[in-house]
Amino acid sequence: IGGRILDEDLSKQGKADDVIELGGQWLHDTHDGVLTLLQELGFELYQPGQQAGWQKFPCGGNCPERVSTSEGWVNASSMHGKMVVPMTMEETYAFEEALAAVAKDISNTPCTEPLSHPKAKLFDSLSYDAYLREHHKLDAFPNVYSKLADQCLEAEAAKHVSALHCLWKASCNGGLHTKGVQYRVRGGPQAPLRRLAAQMPHAALHLGAAVSAIEQNEKHTKLKVLVANTSQEVLARHVVLAGLPPHQILGIQFEPNLPEEVVQLLHGLSLGSIRKYSLVYKTPWWRAKGYSGSLRYVNYSLPSLDAQRCFDNSPYSGSKGVLTCMTTGDVNRGLQSLSREVRFETLQSMVREALGSPEEEDGFPRVVEKDWSKDARSGGANVFYSPGAFATSWPGTSKVFFHHRLDNSIWSAGADYSSTSHGYMDGAILSGQAVARLLVQKLRAS
Repeated sequence: IGGRILDEDLSKQGKADDVIELGGQWLHDTHDGVLTLLQELGFELYQPGQQAGWQKFPCGGNCPERVSTSEGWVNASSMHGKMVVPMTMEETYAFEEALAAVAKDISNTPCTEPLSHPKAKLFDSLSYDAYLREHHKLDAFPNVYSKLADQCLEAEAAKHVSALHCLWKASCNGGLHTKGVQYRVRGGPQAPLRRLAAQMPHAALHLGAAVSAIEQNEKHTKLKVLVANTSQEVLARHVVLAGLPPHQILGIQFEPNLPEEVVQLLHGLSLGSIRKYSLVYKTPWWRAKGYSGSLRYVNYSLPSLDAQRCFDNSPYSGSKGVLTCMTTGDVNRGLQSLSREVRFETLQSMVREALGSPEEEDGFPRVVEKDWSKDARSGGANVFYSPGAFATSWPGTSKVFFHHRLDNSIWSAGADYSSTSHGYMDGAILSGQAVARLLVQKLRAS
């Protein structure tokens, strides 16, 4: 079992309402799998800034989002759930034309047969960046490009991601999504995992025990799989690898070897670079200024126009004000090259430009950060296909993403291997439930 769900207790006193998310953030109203599970477990969901008895977001929770454009910072209003960034008439025409074309390409990329698209080979050879800039001729419209780039949010620069991957992912999730409600879990998303783990026999959990080998066992009639880890060997009928990134699966010695198409898939999947960087203040001072704390910024002096985001991530208790910024891809790699002090000043400067400065009584913010690309077990976040990798990996993708199998008795689950809600907690739940159903059928049949 692996994964990237992680909470941080700001009070360090074990108070569930003082946690913020360092991994596992978004719950959308379309995420039926995880929403149903959390309801069954009795966890409360709430819209950010709307918890009872505490200072609400101003503007009825519908404040303008602050957006950096090539002309500077502007307010992006919200209309019928859609973010509306001020654009010129020429930009508006270019946006509507490109949006319709992208939507058509998505509809022509069936989730279960994406290679049937007449231009599948071309789109796989193009990065999502080149697809927008060159194929849809948006190089002259940076604001339009950046907005459409949001439709394929991976933890990586658009120039590194296959355009066909983006179209396929959108197709599997019902097309373009421009509205909806987002939720947080009271107590943090790690709390449900702890509760589920507590229901298991203590002896059944081997924490920090890395699996080194999975072998077929010929000495037992039913327990045909031998799993070796750093603490012991275990015999099992079936093995489920849940939440493991590709490089960890490839690091396990399989006997016999995994099928060639599965190995090709695991080598073809890449991990994005992502950091969650939280500025912890005494209060959410931006609310008093009429801001929700939601920021979308692009450094237009760089070749990459990939948007980065910040948002109000204050804990349920309201004990602190927290702005969390997610930096990804080339931007995060640039931040990695800076010292902690310079990195802090860079993000602080961006926040001041967008929201102004906090009041003196709010003090100097404390920093809580997690760089998932530097995490030894994770190595990054959100797997994706680089240009040219999607088509060659499709046989393995079909087997793992839709049938959840690595080999006869070896199964795979996790957000990285789910065609629905790919990369989200919901995808992890849905793929895990699918594997559980298949295993029950297998065990009953035997």
